[in-house]
Order: sequence, then C-alpha cells, then structure tokens
Amino acid sequence: MSSAKMIATAVVIVVTILLVMPVANGHLFGRRHFLASQAAAVVPPTAGIVLGATPAFAAAPNEAELLKDLTSARSVLADLPDLVGDQRWDPVRVRLRIPSVAALWNVNDSGNTLRRLARSLGDPEIIEASEDVAQNLRDVDQIVYSNVFSMEGKMAGAGLRTDGGAVGRAGEGGGKYRVEEPQELLRAALRSIDGVLSAAAE
Repeated sequence: MSSAKMIATAVVIVVTILLVMPVANGHLFGRRHFLASQAAAVVPPTAGIVLGATPAFAAAPNEAELLKDLTSARSVLADLPDLVGDQRWDPVRVRLRIPSVAALWNVNDSGNTLRRLARSLGDPEIIEASEDVAQNLRDVDQIVYSNVFSMEGKMAGAGLRTDGGAVGRAGEGGGKYRVEEPQELLRAALRSIDGVLSAAAE
C-alpha cells in the first residue's frame, strides 16, 4: 500500500472516531450522550415544568375532605335553632357566615360543598339536597336580618304593644319577631345534611 493511501486511510479512521466519540470538556462520550448534553444546554430551566413530572398544584379536595367540611358545618348549624329561640340575631348571622357554613349557601356553585360532593360521587340526589339547604339557609338569613330591624318585635320583647297595651315576650300575644319559621328552616337543613352524611357512610 502506498504512503498516500495509508495517510488517507488513517484520516478516515480518525474522522470516524471523532464522529463516534466526540470530545466535551476533555472527556470522551458516545454520540447519544453528546447529543443529549447539547440538547440540555439549550433547554431553559423552566422547561422542566413541561418535560418533567406534572407539578403538584393544589389538588381538588377529595370526598373525605368534603365530608369533613360538611360535618363541621353541621356542628355549627346544630346550635342555631336555640340561638334563634333566644332572639340572638347577630350571632346567628355571624355563624351563617363561618366558611364551612357559608360554603352551603353563600358561595357560587363551584364553591358549594354539597354540589362538589355530588359531582365527586355522581349522585344527583345530593344536588337536590344542596338546593334545599342553600334555599333554607338563605331564607333564615333574610328572616333573621328582618328581625334585627323589627320595631314591633322589639316593642313586644319589651312587654309593649303598638296600641300601648302590655304583651308577653315576642311571639307570645302579638310579638312580631319570626322565630318558629327560621327554626324549622334550620332543622330542615340539618335533616338534609344528615341524609347526605348517612348515605355517604353506607
């Protein structure tokens, strides 16, 4: 073999080696490792959000969490009929706005605990219960709010009548506070919630 052919052959061999095992930072790597390292060099750090595992954003509450919220709301509502009976209007309205209770009537549908539970369980009966509970609690809030400004009720509570005569406590002999109606609405809401909790426990 002539020296020219030997030199040409040697050049081909060297080029082949360089293609298969390129040098990077003084180290030899395989072609696949080299290409991967070059690709990584041009990928911005934030791309890991897309290329890596799905980020752990706030997950939707599971059924256990929703039932826990519902149980918490029920424990608050259980005391309200007695508060209404004692004509403690402001404390009733404050408790209706505690987050776990407000989530049953004073939020949009996407934030309603019962509606979210209904979607999670695929149970249309819970949707119906959510509508009943929401309407009952809205009515309670409206009635109690009216009681706050009921002058006739205040006069009756003081033992007076608008015609100057004496009466008993509000609700006894002419008082205008509405007490029994919100109490029954609250009890109806509690029955609906109890039905959902019982069904979920089966």
